Amino acid sequence: MSKEPDLYRFLLYDAHLTAHYKKPVKTVVLYVRDVLEAPDRLDAGGIQYGVENVYLKARDAEAVLEQLEEPIHLGFWEPEDRFDLAFVPHMRHPGMTDQEVLQRTLNLALATSDDNERNLMTGILLGLSGKAMSDEDVNRLKEVLKMADPVIEREAAESKAREIALLMKGMDIDEVVEVTNLAREQVEELRKQVH
Repeated sequence: MSKEPDLYRFLLYDAHLTAHYKKPVKTVVLYVRDVLEAPDRLDAGGIQYGVENVYLKARDAEAVLEQLEEPIHLGFWEPEDRFDLAFVPHMRHPGMTDQEVLQRTLNLALATSDDNERNLMTGILLGLSGKAMSDEDVNRLKEVLKMADPVIEREAAESKAREIALLMKGMDIDEVVEVTNLAREQVEELRKQVH
């Protein structure tokens, strides 16, 4: 089971967001590793709070990859596919090594026909799975992001870099600076905003 204090923390975040934006908030908690069960409800007396738990190890990576491969190779890409492709390396994959799953995932991300989507998925994969990748794969993805800068207008590139920096929050700050071409101060400021 998970720690219940996390639900209290999520409740506080959601209450703050709801009060600030005057909109309903739905929290989805993604569990990696071997977590297959965690509380999704909190009874805080007058407040009843719930989240939606998603257990990535309950999903089959090979089935998800097979479902995505043909449409991506045919040039079809839906923004809804982002979630599946981003988290495939964290799903169960009996019969496949971690490296095999990562390679298939990277190849699919790089085969995406839309430049913006390919760049976004590259940043997402670096942020979520970069520590599990070989140096060669990390450098391959960094090159994709570096090549994207001249193609995208400056404002769009900076916005994309900010998105990528936020997704790479667990990585070393120098690597984030190198990949995004943002100033170190900008990355540090983005990290403060997230916390």
